[in-house]
Amino acid sequence: MKKDIIRAQLKHAGERVGVRVFPHRLRHTCATQLLNAGCRVTSIQRFLGHKELSSTMIYARAHDQTVAEDYFAAMQRVEQRLEIAPVPTPEQEPSNDDVKVQPVQSNPRAQTGVFQLIKRLELPELCFDERLAILAQVRHALDTIREDLPP
Repeated sequence: MKKDIIRAQLKHAGERVGVRVFPHRLRHTCATQLLNAGCRVTSIQRFLGHKELSSTMIYARAHDQTVAEDYFAAMQRVEQRLEIAPVPTPEQEPSNDDVKVQPVQSNPRAQTGVFQLIKRLELPELCFDERLAILAQVRHALDTIREDLPP
């Protein structure tokens, strides 16, 4: 089949349902769906036949929910490394489909210090300088926690 025939058939099918569709848009959609389903961006790069990763990133867009899940999963690993959060046993380990942050229970000092400071950062009325001061306090609190950890 020639590409023009496929393009015309897609355009006609899209017109019937009121959606502008063409092959290139399907390529964008496919890359975005793969990325947000957890496929590695380097695999998507090879799938699309790109030499440069920057080209792939034009096609694959991370949704806010995907970014949030990745952030919370990474932060959980950071907290576990710093012994702020308990290490889950294999039966507690979240699957890739259902990433949840475990509640912090192991270090009450961290809960009352760092997490209260972070909670204050959510206040919309804080100016930039106040946010910087709070972040300096968070850094100091984390340094204190790190000093308490065994070598």
